[in-house]
Amino acid sequence: MKTALSLSTPEEWETAGRLRADFREVRIDLIKDDATALQLLKLCSGADGHVSAAASPVSSSASEPASADPASHAPAYRSVGADFDDTIQNERIPTIATIRSRKEGGEFDGNIGDWHLAIKPWLNSACDYIDVEEQFSPLADEIHSYGKKIIASVHMNRMPDRDELFDIEKRLRSYGDIVKIVVAPQSMSDAADFVKFTAEAKKPIITSIMGSEFAKVRIALMIAGSALIYCHSGVKASAGQYHIADVQKIIEILKG
Repeated sequence: MKTALSLSTPEEWETAGRLRADFREVRIDLIKDDATALQLLKLCSGADGHVSAAASPVSSSASEPASADPASHAPAYRSVGADFDDTIQNERIPTIATIRSRKEGGEFDGNIGDWHLAIKPWLNSACDYIDVEEQFSPLADEIHSYGKKIIASVHMNRMPDRDELFDIEKRLRSYGDIVKIVVAPQSMSDAADFVKFTAEAKKPIITSIMGSEFAKVRIALMIAGSALIYCHSGVKASAGQYHIADVQKIIEILKG
């Protein structure tokens, strides 16, 4: 049971450290301007002192990275299992870079080429994980070549049945290091089925709920074995998120 603080400002980046989030998720699609994007990129790159030479981490006109050796900008490798193991305290807060498409609940509305240009500067940073929706999976090999781990994700405004959920999991694992599946239950029965899927699925896995109607199920998913719960520190990156301080209190209670 670990927390990820979704953020899009330097102030939220600092808050993640102060509140001891387990992960930072930089929501690149929600960053308001290029100056803010560059500040966040510099904060992320501070771990190894390297800053991408690209002009803008969010602009579709971003330039190619200066280095010819992608792996040279990778942070010290930690396994996915270690990052998500509740018994291991992360020595530093891993960073997830996310460009969520409008189709899957975010603000990015470009094509795969645009997404590639927007994510490229973050591959040259000390970022640990890249969230890659299935539609962008053709870029997975390149992302891995930079030493980055992939959260293979899908966000659906409907509730798949059990067989489809396991089929989605299999597809996502074909290119990702960890799977993230987010669905929209239409009833408490749907929600219960999704909790059961989470309990039975191969671990580690991240599961969550679209929207606020069944937001409380996010806690049940965490108990059932979802490796990560995404939180906010004042401004929600997506409907249904809980404040990180509230989630940390719940985790403390659950751990006894």
